[in-house]
Amino acid sequence: MNKTYKITTFIGLVLLLLTSLCRYSKTMADVYATKVYPTLSCILSWLSSFTKYNIYEFFVVAIIMLALTIVVLGVRRRWGLARCLRYEATLVLWTYLWFYIGWGTNYSRSNLYERTKTEYAGYDEAEFIGFVQQFIDETNNAYVPIPLDAKEVDNIYDINALEKEIKTFYASVPPGYGLATPRRWQHPKRIISYAYFSAVGVSGFIAPFFSESCLNADIPPFDYPMIYAHEYAHLLGVSEEAEANWWAFNACSNSKNPKVRYSAYKYIMQHVLYNANNLLDEQQNTTLQASIRPEVMEDIMKTQDYWEASRSPMLDEIQGRIYDLFLKSNNVGSGLQNYTQVVGLLINIKYNNPI
Repeated sequence: MNKTYKITTFIGLVLLLLTSLCRYSKTMADVYATKVYPTLSCILSWLSSFTKYNIYEFFVVAIIMLALTIVVLGVRRRWGLARCLRYEATLVLWTYLWFYIGWGTNYSRSNLYERTKTEYAGYDEAEFIGFVQQFIDETNNAYVPIPLDAKEVDNIYDINALEKEIKTFYASVPPGYGLATPRRWQHPKRIISYAYFSAVGVSGFIAPFFSESCLNADIPPFDYPMIYAHEYAHLLGVSEEAEANWWAFNACSNSKNPKVRYSAYKYIMQHVLYNANNLLDEQQNTTLQASIRPEVMEDIMKTQDYWEASRSPMLDEIQGRIYDLFLKSNNVGSGLQNYTQVVGLLINIKYNNPI
């Protein structure tokens, strides 16, 4: 091994120790999330802002190709198994470090309850039913007709105005909530292989290596504002899916645009109904659902059918299991169920007073 390789490996191992400590220390992770990540995301998102397409997909392909190249060169040059494994381990190490230093350490930060000093209140049936009924009433009042076709998104929303409004909201969030500062060059990136992501039920994601919020071209107008605001919350340092939904709802439900407000309520209503179905008996659910405006229920069903038409059951199952394990291994104990826990956040934490 040459001197340069030894030095870079040593640096990598030191960084690995630091990221490992952050994963098991909320104090260190909070320092990362509030002091280190905002600067890193600012730099990385600026570097990747030259293209409207995300770099993440190219990066993943490049890493895979590099791993295969090491194997091919190892065979041709007769490096031997030990040397090939050493190079592959180095590639894995630096990819792992880039992920956790670039964004992944946010998974270990204090959650929203801890950051807002809010005590989690246990389940109270009467309180829950009251919340659901109030939410239904607000959703009914927020209803406006919106076409389903994803091609209509640009015609329904002024995308630049929507982005500016969402960024203005996030920029107004007091520092105590622990979000990074929105930047003018941070725009939603297009997913290139969107057909695959539609097949596995992914409408958007945070690309951690270059701080990119990525949106699926198949997103219907119903959901576009919420999914944009959700993914942008991730870019600002939010790790939990429930919290990203909470921020997206607060951002969109306070919009001046009635279609954006309806997007917020319609999107979260699906999680409200899911929780109600699990917590209340059949008669209670029947009564509550009967109070939902028929047009709202129709939109919810249309959205579900829309995504189901593109989904591959087998790929969706595989993707779901992998992401569930990924979340659980990164301090999100509820896994995929974390999405629906936004209801608990809405009941317990009101975004109204600066902290």
